[in-house]
Amino acid sequence: MENTREIAATTLYAITEDGAYANLTLGNALRKSHLDQRDKSFVTNLVYGTLEHLCPIDYQVKQFLKKPVKKKDRFLMTLLRLGFFELMYTSVPGRAVVNEIVKLAKKYGHQGWGNMANGILRNFLRQKNQLVWPVFQNRLDQILFEQSLPQWLGDLWKRERGEEEALLLLESIGKSRPFTFRINSLKTDRDHLMERLEREGYHVKPCLYSPHGFRWESGENPLTSLEYQEGYFTVQEESSQLASLALAPNPGQTVLDLCAAPGGKSTHLAQLMENRGLIMAGDIHPHKIALIEENAKRLAIDIIQAEVKDGRTWGEDFPNHFDAVLLDAPCSGLGVFARRQDARFRKDAADIATLAKVQWDLIGSAIKALKPGGILVYSTCTLTNEENHQNREKLLTEFPQMKPFDLSRRLPCFSQKEAACLEKGYLELLPYRHHTDGFYISAYRKDPPQ
Repeated sequence: MENTREIAATTLYAITEDGAYANLTLGNALRKSHLDQRDKSFVTNLVYGTLEHLCPIDYQVKQFLKKPVKKKDRFLMTLLRLGFFELMYTSVPGRAVVNEIVKLAKKYGHQGWGNMANGILRNFLRQKNQLVWPVFQNRLDQILFEQSLPQWLGDLWKRERGEEEALLLLESIGKSRPFTFRINSLKTDRDHLMERLEREGYHVKPCLYSPHGFRWESGENPLTSLEYQEGYFTVQEESSQLASLALAPNPGQTVLDLCAAPGGKSTHLAQLMENRGLIMAGDIHPHKIALIEENAKRLAIDIIQAEVKDGRTWGEDFPNHFDAVLLDAPCSGLGVFARRQDARFRKDAADIATLAKVQWDLIGSAIKALKPGGILVYSTCTLTNEENHQNREKLLTEFPQMKPFDLSRRLPCFSQKEAACLEKGYLELLPYRHHTDGFYISAYRKDPPQ
């Protein structure tokens, strides 16, 4: 019988010590296991729960350690983190947690590890109601600690947006939201699919801003449903759906999805094009091309041509070639921290300037590849001025042939305040206001040469 905590511990170690991606590492571990759905959910909760509460956990672990854990003993630290998470944030009986963690400590280390884990966890249980916590000077620092967020993030949002909005954004990271999906409009419409899912015991609700989106409120995992397997819907966050709706390519056009993997936006574009025309979907990573092709195959889409290509070369290789270009650029990903707990520990403030430079190079390539009269949509899943507003202002200044494109008709379900931004060709989605990921969309039309 497989040990759920062992799978969780080895996965957590790969994420925190080796910098592995949580979703990929955990997904691979669960696929290789023979666990039933209940045990898989348990492992998932252990991994993501520990990551979400890593700062409070580490603070308490250090209170009970007599000396720092050596580098060679870091797996023991992983086991202690796992044990503290269960003892602090779940209702699992303390004795069972201690016994299981001690067994793993002995298996992966030695008797000394087992004795150490046993002593620390039992001491914690005895003093659980008398824990000492740090004293915070302000609410912002408290949120950063409680949600295991980096200090630089709080400083950045406070500097760019003011303390009040920074607090709202930080608090939104800790709030869970339902999973979001997109219907395959080539096979069904939203109302019919939702009715069918409701009859089968799923509780779903339509998205507010995307006519193709719905939210899974409760029920069994929808990815195990027959409807998913047969390609009636796919996973895609609502904010991400809006990028394709902003581009709104017509059937028969030639379209470029410049940074396409894993293919969510490419397949959405194909749906909007009624699976007629051509979508060239590029990505710099060879192993991700298969993801685009798998998504397209399951959704019965055959107009996507996926290829390995550096996004900075499209403009030189295909000048003035595409009727529409979608550039969903690599970014700092601050808008998806609520869903990507591991990203909180991999990102750094210095990454933002580096990414903004990459984004600018991709923007230049996208503009060169776009036909005169064509539409470019630039989007990111982050909320920083340097990657969003400043790139937009720089684009409009340095490429005078690019004009803001009014998005109010393509994205009509927003308030009057947001409609004013849409008319100017951009939209910023805020988790605390829109209940989506943080996301930025801007659109431009390329004027013909004078």
